[in-house]
Amino acid sequence: MKHPLYQLSYAGKSPDTIRFFMKLWKFAPAALLLLSCDDEIDLGFTGEVSAGISMTTDASSKGEAAAPSDAGLVADASPLDAAPDPACIVGGIYHMPNPAWTPGRVCSEADPNFSTYRYKGHVAYCTRNVQRPEKDEIAKKYGVPKTDYSKYEFDHYIPLSAGGSDQESNIWPQPIAEARLKDKVEDAVYHGLKAGTMTQEEAVAKLRAWRSPACP
Repeated sequence: MKHPLYQLSYAGKSPDTIRFFMKLWKFAPAALLLLSCDDEIDLGFTGEVSAGISMTTDASSKGEAAAPSDAGLVADASPLDAAPDPACIVGGIYHMPNPAWTPGRVCSEADPNFSTYRYKGHVAYCTRNVQRPEKDEIAKKYGVPKTDYSKYEFDHYIPLSAGGSDQESNIWPQPIAEARLKDKVEDAVYHGLKAGTMTQEEAVAKLRAWRSPACP
């Protein structure tokens, strides 16, 4: 004897939909009524549109607000605090900051080293206060021994003169020769900010666009 569900019309219904309601029959005889409905509604989890009721379980179907995603967010983060390009490692040496350790960060009033606002663009300014323990911790992450500190500049990825933060997430050990090259870009954006011909957003974009000549 055929399953009772076979006695209903399956015109236009996919095999997956049929099997679904056959399984449902074991637990809910009311499934017979569902199959007789003419309205089409999304089953949700199969991605099909079929006869019956919605089986979606997202927050909107329950009348609940969807939880906001906090992936990649940092407390008090600014839109300028975006991660840089992937780190460039040549011969075991980082020629660009590791975005996981040094994503770059701008100064704000919440920064413990916040001092004042500068320039026509009202850019927050933080003072430098990098203590030896903080420098040692940063160097350890990047694999720089204390005996080699003289070969590096503990660089503010977004320089203080451009409104960068003095927090660890904005500091990395940059090979000294390359730091001198980046200084030229830092000087240019400083003068642009000071003259009011450049916004902080433009300054940060130029700084992030700089790449070490050692990187592809």
